[in-house]
Amino acid sequence: MPAPRNWHTYRLGARLAAVDGLVGREGAERVQRLQRALSSVVWVPAGGVPNAVAPPTADAKFVGRLMLGLLCRGWPTLSSPAVEGALLASLGVGGLGLALTGGAAGGVGQRLAPNAPEDLPAWEGAVLGALLRGDPRLEADGAVLAELCDSEAEKAFYRGELTDLFGSAIGWVELQRPFESLVREDLQGKSFEGGGGRVDFALEIPGDPEPIRLIVELDGPHHDDPTQMRIDETRDDLARKHGWETVRVRTRDHQLDPDNLKTLRSRVEAIKEHNAFPFAHFGATSGGAPDTIPAAATQLLLTSHAVARVQLALARSVMDGLLRLDASEWSVAVVEREVPCAELAVRDFLDTLANLCGLYGVPFGVRRVRLLVACEHFAGMADIETAGPAVDGIEVSVESLAGAGAGTKVDLAVDVSVGAHPTRRYPTDPLSDAGLSDGRTVRLRTAQRQSGYEVEQWTEPRAMAVPAAPTKDQIKSAERAAYEERLCYFLQLLFRKKEFRDGQLPIIDRVLRRQDVIGLLPTGAGKSITFQLPALLSSGMALVIDPLKSLMQDQVENLGAVGIDDAIQINSDTPREERGRIEWQFARGEYRMVFISPERLQIQKFRDLLRTATESRPVSYLVIDEAHCVSEWGHDFRTAYLNLGRIAADYCQHDGRRPPFVALTGTASEAVLRDVRRELDLDADDPGLIIRP
Repeated sequence: MPAPRNWHTYRLGARLAAVDGLVGREGAERVQRLQRALSSVVWVPAGGVPNAVAPPTADAKFVGRLMLGLLCRGWPTLSSPAVEGALLASLGVGGLGLALTGGAAGGVGQRLAPNAPEDLPAWEGAVLGALLRGDPRLEADGAVLAELCDSEAEKAFYRGELTDLFGSAIGWVELQRPFESLVREDLQGKSFEGGGGRVDFALEIPGDPEPIRLIVELDGPHHDDPTQMRIDETRDDLARKHGWETVRVRTRDHQLDPDNLKTLRSRVEAIKEHNAFPFAHFGATSGGAPDTIPAAATQLLLTSHAVARVQLALARSVMDGLLRLDASEWSVAVVEREVPCAELAVRDFLDTLANLCGLYGVPFGVRRVRLLVACEHFAGMADIETAGPAVDGIEVSVESLAGAGAGTKVDLAVDVSVGAHPTRRYPTDPLSDAGLSDGRTVRLRTAQRQSGYEVEQWTEPRAMAVPAAPTKDQIKSAERAAYEERLCYFLQLLFRKKEFRDGQLPIIDRVLRRQDVIGLLPTGAGKSITFQLPALLSSGMALVIDPLKSLMQDQVENLGAVGIDDAIQINSDTPREERGRIEWQFARGEYRMVFISPERLQIQKFRDLLRTATESRPVSYLVIDEAHCVSEWGHDFRTAYLNLGRIAADYCQHDGRRPPFVALTGTASEAVLRDVRRELDLDADDPGLIIRP
């Protein structure tokens, strides 16, 4: 059978931007692939699906979903400046022979580099090793294997031959993987000639340049039947077309075919030569590096992922009603399996949640968090220093889980690991020892595959109650100052920019009120932030109309540079096979920002996909970049722009309402502005519709 139904896979991870300086140019792409592999996270609840005492409120579902969206914006995204700063300060990077420099001009963040250039190879090897080395403490989870294995022979083959062959990499081997999950995601659910069913064992790990994908089938005597042999050949051929190699091991009279085993061992040895890191333990060193370098690299690389996983549990628990916004106190237990992360994760989460609630006017009554921690991490890991209370004076008290006493009750219990997979377990279980293995307990592990991600349904977008900006002769109100401070928090968190540029905030104010706006800002003044920031702070997905492929490419690449991968472009340059997958994901609501040309909206197939997407996942904003192209008086007039108002009304509605228009341009005459208002059917009598510098 496939993984249990209450397992959910999320695409979520985090990294420190500062670590980029510890990897040379040649290793950077490899590190990126390994980081993406760790950004597939399995949510495994213990004791059934967690249930709240009372259903979550609409506010909790809305804010919790937004928090989850922020966490899942990149694969991996960048850790917050607060997490990065606390971790770098605690490690004492100067004592590790590292220099710490500032980020880009006008930006937020730091960068690490070895003081001695000859130390770079040692650090690069340690970074690569930290990302994929196995944990020697792990063992097979018998309960999970019993649920997944089809037969005792299969279980024995896994525990014997495969465990010996793969060693520490055995966690990457997935049992009974659905065959449809091996092929292109946009073909999910369709029938395949000779396909369907499951494969016995599947290995999917990062490689150079493509992932390493290996299927191992354990074939009994019935596979000698000519009809079954043809089916096997068809399945193997289909899998090969999608990048999978299949090795079949036949069994006769309960004996494994020695020639088949020899082939399998040879293939696994070749994989080890190609990518040895998953097959080595954390304790191993390479290149003669001193012990301090692998330990520090492990903490630098794994802490950010562990923090993100704890925060995933917190966001889901707010959505599900386990952690209530109207409670005065939360009680949370966390088992740290590799690195210290719990307190850092909780404080950072509270900071973001309080700012988000403040922007939307959602009451947030939590004044204290009781955090019970079990430290199961590696020896030699530095304690993370966190100074002072979290935002708004919320107290975070940290206690030992072992000393909490019998009968302790918690709102949420989390067992977090980066190196473990769901078929592996640790020999210790501090949560069970404390009597906490119930429906409020969840394990977070690295997934064995990079597909099948959970897509939570978006709630209806809300308008913010934006305080009025002061005029030239007025003093800024306290409410306005708090609003701008919260927005600046998210500007730094999401885009690593210290402050807003002139002209950006007035446009953002209109967008966050969910009002149509025509914004005029000169080239280079930061028009993109005026819709990208609101898009990430709102429910649903923003549809961005760009006239040039180069503009789309620049926007997507610039977002990726700050750890925002939740954006995609769809145009004629996208390969046909890739376009099918992207359009399928778009219809599912997997992306927050979708960049298209106006001509794409003239294609009926895309319109139908758009309508499908908006049935359950609303379009938050319809952004018209280079809006002067709408006007026949404009110097770049495009006829495809003339239908945008009608198409928005027909295809982008959600619950009978179209999304607000955000029309942006560098410059436009009064004649052009009149055309834009008319063609987009905007309220010509709205005095605040047009915002100029």
